[in-house]
Amino acid sequence: MKLYTEVRNNKGKVNFRLLFNEDKKIIQTIWLGYQQMDDIKRGVAKIINFLNENPDHYYGHINDVSGLKKLWSAKKDKFGGVFVPNIRALGITYQAEIKSDEQLLESPDNHYPLINIGDIGYNIFKTVDDAMLWLIGQNQLHLV
Repeated sequence: MKLYTEVRNNKGKVNFRLLFNEDKKIIQTIWLGYQQMDDIKRGVAKIINFLNENPDHYYGHINDVSGLKKLWSAKKDKFGGVFVPNIRALGITYQAEIKSDEQLLESPDNHYPLINIGDIGYNIFKTVDDAMLWLIGQNQLHLV
């Protein structure tokens, strides 16, 4: 994966990275620390801008939230309902989310309800390697 950009919070700490693998047609986002709504919006804007620059080139998204100190609630903030259709329109058809064991035990409100939000395949993993294998498999099924 190559680094496209990173975002720093108001304390100067990196709290978001966007990487890409042009050959595998997969992007990866890494969210770190505590995220305020403005931080999330800046990260999402970077994702949308990148996909706008490369429309229909990338099909897979690894969304790594395992480094977050606290998960945001996708349901409460309606984040998934806005973000997912936007990235789907720009070519992303599969999203793999990386979560820690502790995050997986948290409330279901903190898990993206993406299965019911438009036409995008979604799965949760504990490692980037497992997510990558799943995404590559989805693309191979899609190409056949």
